[in-house]
Amino acid sequence: IYGAAGIHPHEASGFAESEKSLLEILEEDKVVTLGETGLDYHYMHSPREAQISVFEKQIELAIDKKMPLIVHCRDAFGDCFDVLKNASGLKVVLHCFTGSRDELSSWLDMGFYISFSGAVTFKNAGDLGELVKEVPDNRLLLETDCPYLAPQPVRGKRNEPAFIKYTYGFAASEREVAPEALASIVSGNSAEFFGSSFPKKI
Repeated sequence: IYGAAGIHPHEASGFAESEKSLLEILEEDKVVTLGETGLDYHYMHSPREAQISVFEKQIELAIDKKMPLIVHCRDAFGDCFDVLKNASGLKVVLHCFTGSRDELSSWLDMGFYISFSGAVTFKNAGDLGELVKEVPDNRLLLETDCPYLAPQPVRGKRNEPAFIKYTYGFAASEREVAPEALASIVSGNSAEFFGSSFPKKI
């Protein structure tokens, strides 16, 4: 099991109290990435200004520690895009992507990875099922986002790692490849994104 550590935008207001703990956790051998961090203007549990400031600080921290970055972006594309212009040289993944085609294009143009959760399988997911086909092989990741967003046909249940098979099945069907072939692609991307300490095959 490998770890990620970061201050979620919901908790940005408490960054001053959490920063020391975050720095300590990031020194652990099996913590391989910083995140998730980013911006969430849907719930606004922390003020916009605090979210942006804490996001910028964590980007600087990721650059300093040469760690990849997991980004949460919900209803905040414009500001998120502007902040991430300062992430030059970082490996970045847009976690739980549910954005538009234009947003996807912008992130891919910046060289970022795109990760889809079980939400891609939902019947009301709109264009998301189409967009999973448009991500290049070398930029695609899949995730559970446990305990949320359980995929069809287990939607409504508490999500768990085993349910990722349904997301793989859906994405493989959309991309017209065998699930095993897609698993090989995504595993390779995971190793490339998270670094040499991460297993090459899952």
